Amino acid sequence: MINNIDELFKLYYRPLCMYSLHYIEDVDLAEDIVQDCFAELWQRIRVESNITNIKQYMYTMVRNKSIDTLRKESLIDHDVQISDIGGNISDEDETDSSEQEAQLWTSIEALPPKRREIFLLNKRDGVKYKDIAKQLGISENTVENQMSKALKALKSGARNIYNFILV
Repeated sequence: MINNIDELFKLYYRPLCMYSLHYIEDVDLAEDIVQDCFAELWQRIRVESNITNIKQYMYTMVRNKSIDTLRKESLIDHDVQISDIGGNISDEDETDSSEQEAQLWTSIEALPPKRREIFLLNKRDGVKYKDIAKQLGISENTVENQMSKALKALKSGARNIYNFILV
């Protein structure tokens, strides 16, 4: 069932961080939470190995630790219910969303450095092509070309999240 904690870490670390970010909104804190959850998982599987659905188990643990952290940091009311956080989105939808976001960022990080920089300036920072060209000292056509290549690469690498990029 649970053969290798390293494989589980590689498979779930990034999606779990994205999931925690839906609650925490602090990258470093979200990473700490996920790392703590993996450490706790490691301790639990050494004592008992009857965890039947590791994915669900980890997402539940990360959600609970994220909410506990918010409570400890007094960022939310201590009387708030878990169902009050995150709106009306289901846990399954949030899990899918965090996995898609993790896949997106993996694909973005795989882009060549200059193409990635152009893509992030436009999509993440909202900089127009003309301004990117001016900022980087390249032509606007080069920016368009690099954006086209970036979108093509992301589309072929992650078809199910392409609509997320275009929003």
